Amino acid sequence: MLKHTGIVVLAVLLLGSCDKDSGEGNNTPSPCGDEAPLATLQAGVCAGMVQVCAELPADGGFAWVEPDYSRVEGFEDPEFSCDGRDNDCDGGTDQGLLFTFFADVDEDGLGDPATAVEDCTAPANHVTNSLDCDDTNPEIRTSCRSFCRLLDPTQQHIPLGESSGVLSVAVFADGVTTGTGDATDLIVELGVGPIFTFPQQPTWSWSPATFAADEPDHDLYQAQWTPMEAGVFHFAFRFTVDGGQTYMYCDRLGNETYDPRAAGGFLVDPPCQPGLTQCLDCLDNDDDGFIDGWDPECIKPTDDDEAAFSTGTVSDDNGRQKLDCWYDGDAGAGNDSCETHVCCLLDEPCEDFPVELELTKFWPYDCSAPLDPSCVDSCLPSTPPGCDCFGCCTVCVGTECHDILIGTPGNFAQCSQGTYQDPALCPRCTLHPECSRPCNPGDCELCPGMTPLDLPPHCTETTCPGDLQTCLSTTECPANHNCQFGCCIQDFIVAK
Repeated sequence: MLKHTGIVVLAVLLLGSCDKDSGEGNNTPSPCGDEAPLATLQAGVCAGMVQVCAELPADGGFAWVEPDYSRVEGFEDPEFSCDGRDNDCDGGTDQGLLFTFFADVDEDGLGDPATAVEDCTAPANHVTNSLDCDDTNPEIRTSCRSFCRLLDPTQQHIPLGESSGVLSVAVFADGVTTGTGDATDLIVELGVGPIFTFPQQPTWSWSPATFAADEPDHDLYQAQWTPMEAGVFHFAFRFTVDGGQTYMYCDRLGNETYDPRAAGGFLVDPPCQPGLTQCLDCLDNDDDGFIDGWDPECIKPTDDDEAAFSTGTVSDDNGRQKLDCWYDGDAGAGNDSCETHVCCLLDEPCEDFPVELELTKFWPYDCSAPLDPSCVDSCLPSTPPGCDCFGCCTVCVGTECHDILIGTPGNFAQCSQGTYQDPALCPRCTLHPECSRPCNPGDCELCPGMTPLDLPPHCTETTCPGDLQTCLSTTECPANHNCQFGCCIQDFIVAK
């Protein structure tokens, strides 16, 4: 899960553990006292947290203060991940985030309405709908009630001026869709509106859908949409059998009650001016649904390989142990004043990766050494949200996120968007506290791999860390900037 590295307001001195050693006379006491008191928040992921010793700017004294909870693995405020954990440490788990599932004993794809359970993901032999007439007989596939359900694909990334792909919905109305062909009493429409809003609102616009096919337990209707403006939108279908007096609204779950979290989504880019690299050419080169600066494998605009974390440039990819600014176009020090060792970023001991890190050619390192201040000045402006200056990034697929090291593709060549969940291929890391731009979806900030459609429901607009400008494409950014994960990021400028 996410490890949000926040900015510490006070000058906190982390002076090592305040618990006593098992040895004698080898523990340096803290200026605040021998033992740190427990922090205020102790529930959930904050369990066991202690206060930290901080120097008081006013008088130079020391005092115990609350820790920076944002550094706790899995901490979220507000909580937005449905993961079985108390992420905001308030004593409640996944409040308001659970989905309802229904048992499907006969495995016909229809759930028993009398067996509702709430969870983050579907238990075995459970489905999201409650439409089964008889859950003991798989031959009875017709629903007892009207229903409709969005069919894949339910999220599309399209440039302004082009039409979406074909959008499909399954519709069943007893006595109406059970006949052959297009039912004359049935009207099906596609609607598009602002994200996380209900389709009954007047901000939604509707257009006719057309009959496509008779299926065993539903009729298939389809439509396409051509956007008139750039932005982020949700879509749904609706149908009526009484001439528009009443409607049923259709999401991905297919229940009788519409859920905005289960709507379909469009990310519509403004007009794009193609650049010279794959991460600037206005194309989805690897067919993963992400274009240029929205693709998590395009961490910087000069990347010429949209299908991998490797940039396609040998001079970028040859770093092994000593790392410099990942965004400067080469892997050597000298033009950015940045230097750290890969072992200072990895969560696991370097000895776990003897071959990948070429430990037979070991470079000594000191992780406690501060960065040269000019490193932050030169590299941080070119660092996208969710990353640090050395290539440790919070990469997400949907809402599942991991902090992984992508800044040494020569070491971990098999690390990609498809393997990011595997710590053996994509090693876990911690963003450098002195030179990083952490992302926090709870604050409506995007991490690499996310679009505004993946943010929590309270996020009707995207924000950016610090004073960065939000964007949908590079055409909305100032000169010498590119749109990376919804924020305008400055091109790397070599110091003179």
